[in-house]
Amino acid sequence: MSKNEYLKELGQLLKAIPLQDRNELLADYSEHFTSALEAGKQESEIIEALGNPKTIAKEIIADFNMQRINKRFSLVNVANATFAIISLGFLNLVIVLGPLIGFIAVLVALVVVALVLIIAAPIGMIYSLGFSKELLQNSFLILMSISIGVLLSIGLFYLIKWLYKLFIRYLQFNLQVVRRNNR
Repeated sequence: MSKNEYLKELGQLLKAIPLQDRNELLADYSEHFTSALEAGKQESEIIEALGNPKTIAKEIIADFNMQRINKRFSLVNVANATFAIISLGFLNLVIVLGPLIGFIAVLVALVVVALVLIIAAPIGMIYSLGFSKELLQNSFLILMSISIGVLLSIGLFYLIKWLYKLFIRYLQFNLQVVRRNNR
């Protein structure tokens, strides 16, 4: 493989990155080739030292997606970064996807509980107004249910923010480990 073939393949593999960023990266790699050739190295040695373009492209795309997450929160950015890191190796499928599914399952369960507490309470109040003689007792229980649901919702908001930051740090750590193993 020659320098031009290497850069062309790397450029094709980096299609997920905006054109300006991709061109800057390719210019950096071209400059690396130029300086190594001037130092007396052969193209084959340089390519061997750089590594497989597929692996490099996966790492660059994972880095790019992690930078996107740090700039702007969105579920799309989190999903892109997660899948980019998973693509770096089969073991990442278990290491990254397992905790993500666990986080999502726990959060969905807690959100459902909060919504049930908030929604079921007014329905219970309507029911108790028409049929119950212990109106004061039922009203207190219904008000308590709504309060617990609202408090749980507020707590979930902060828990989700904290888990999001924790998961991003976990992805960054995983990316560093994969990078170390590839070198």
